[in-house]
Amino acid sequence: MGQNTYNEMLLHAREANKSPVYIIDPKANAAEWKEKWEQRKRQESRRKERNGW
Repeated sequence: MGQNTYNEMLLHAREANKSPVYIIDPKANAAEWKEKWEQRKRQESRRKERNGW
């Protein structure tokens, strides 16, 4: 998705008051995005543990 995160893209779409064109199947996209989000959160918490947070 390039440099923009999913949330930023949603925000821009909302600000422009358009439906986000890049979402073809919102349910499938949401599930996919949630999965990526969970992975990122797990990676971050692992990184923090390694760094002694």
